[in-house]
Amino acid sequence: MFKNVTLYKIDLVSMPSLMEVLLPSLQRVEFTPCGSLEMTSSGFVPPVKHGDLVHKVDKQILMRVQTEKRLLPSSVVNEQLAKVLEQFEIDNGYAAGRKLRRELKDDVIVQLLPQSFTTKTHTDVWLDTKNGWLVINTASTSKSDLVIRLLLKAIPNIAIEMVRINNAPTAAMTDWLAGGENPYNFTIDNNGELKSHLGATIKYVKHSLAEKSVQEHISSGKQCSKLALTWNDKISFVLTDSFLIKKIELLDVLQEKLGELQEEQFDGEFLMETGELNLLFADLIDALGGELLPEKTGELQ
Repeated sequence: MFKNVTLYKIDLVSMPSLMEVLLPSLQRVEFTPCGSLEMTSSGFVPPVKHGDLVHKVDKQILMRVQTEKRLLPSSVVNEQLAKVLEQFEIDNGYAAGRKLRRELKDDVIVQLLPQSFTTKTHTDVWLDTKNGWLVINTASTSKSDLVIRLLLKAIPNIAIEMVRINNAPTAAMTDWLAGGENPYNFTIDNNGELKSHLGATIKYVKHSLAEKSVQEHISSGKQCSKLALTWNDKISFVLTDSFLIKKIELLDVLQEKLGELQEEQFDGEFLMETGELNLLFADLIDALGGELLPEKTGELQ
């Protein structure tokens, strides 16, 4: 289910009534299809077929943001605009100026939008009400920012912040490679990326990172910006310098598409996966020197 993770924390202590307000709050920003003149529309939809906007299993909550975008290729707009400009010149005896061209292009877009096709994408959002994790299933900054904006629109006083850790991933990953030692419960796989301060990049794919050449690059000042790891022989992933957890794969675990699962099957898979990811997050943050928290995060009942 979760392939890429952007990890946040929610201050549950400051919002003891979050569970009571979550569903009605999300209903205020529920997804509605694009209007005839809208390029895009986003909002919350049920994560499980025929379910509510909030799907709760034990202390784990799943939500889903859906985005609909209109497909209006620039080539189509430009083709229609050329016809309009040609007719304008025939009717008026002179070519349209720059300002008028922009206005005519806007008119063309308005005319074409209602006829355009749309495409839909979704982003799953997992809220762990025991540990305070807010997990967004994306490595895209724009998609995670959209989810946060919608949550803040739904619940303006919700406290969301990025996870803060003591040791920067770049420094930690570089140290692991330089020292030739795996962090506790992790093994280093054969994929990674080294960068110099000038931006030069060396990518390793299916290549042992224990080789002498890797050590030499690190000695020359390059640092690790991406590193493939396996946790506890259960989950493989790629850690990035911005603390994104990408290309998550549950090893030896059957993966099913969300829409093809019955609710009972899905709940079991969801609890299993979130339980393992919770342990992974804890070990990974510990390997990075621990989490910086202003105060202890509470637990919702």
